[in-house]
Amino acid sequence: MPIELKQVSFTYAPGTVFETIALQEVSFSVEDGEYIGFMGKTGCGKSTLLQLMVGLMQPTRGQILVDGRDINGRGYNRGELRKKVGMVFQYPEIQLFETTVEKDVAFGLKHSGLSSSEIADNVRWAIETVGLDFEKTRSVSPFSLSGGEKRRVAIAGILAAKPKILILDEPIAGLDPMGRDAFLDLTRKLNADGTTIIMVSHNADALAENAHRVIVLEAGRLALDRNVKDAFKDVALIEKLGVGVSQARVIANLLSKCGFHAEPDIIRYAELQPLLLSTAKGGRL
Repeated sequence: MPIELKQVSFTYAPGTVFETIALQEVSFSVEDGEYIGFMGKTGCGKSTLLQLMVGLMQPTRGQILVDGRDINGRGYNRGELRKKVGMVFQYPEIQLFETTVEKDVAFGLKHSGLSSSEIADNVRWAIETVGLDFEKTRSVSPFSLSGGEKRRVAIAGILAAKPKILILDEPIAGLDPMGRDAFLDLTRKLNADGTTIIMVSHNADALAENAHRVIVLEAGRLALDRNVKDAFKDVALIEKLGVGVSQARVIANLLSKCGFHAEPDIIRYAELQPLLLSTAKGGRL
């Protein structure tokens, strides 16, 4: 399995008056090719967990294994971790700094050991993968692009290294509906091509439509880890955890309470549509 967390805990400023426990004994594993959605209230530890998973911080206790090796163990090559795991921070477009799109996407490959032709191939592939025309955008300043296009360029810079695991921290926050849909289409494509996706999002609809599994953190602890259908089926529990369910699930649940026959595993709009059509024709139990 690509990632496994074993009893991971993390405390900020331990032993001081500012000591804050962010994570407590969190354990879970991620299989190859999964699409996992992370949810939880603000301050529950999601971003801290992501930073631990990519080696930006070390856990206070516990282990984080990538391909069976402890990334904080003595002698572990962090360069290998960078090749395997890529992270896109929230609002990644603010990290753009080069004069052209091509240079910005290529920047992270400077010390990759790849030849110049391999770097060029990777850069072209990454730019085209995020849905931009390479020839039209390669020489353009990234700062002249729209917000959604800037985010795509920033993500292309991560994809250029071709990581097999992509970790995304609120990647659709601040995007307009078209930009959000385009980005989610990109994650589906990457996942279909074999990339493992781990995405933090407050958008339950996005996770219901795309994720295979949902993990919820509450006050630094693992509160829920289920496949997406089972996770959103339990409306009462999800709402108790303060994260909400998809709108399709909310509507289906309301119709069920009103006496209409609504299966408890309806979480997506495509699944809701037949129920709405039946309801319009008077399909009560």
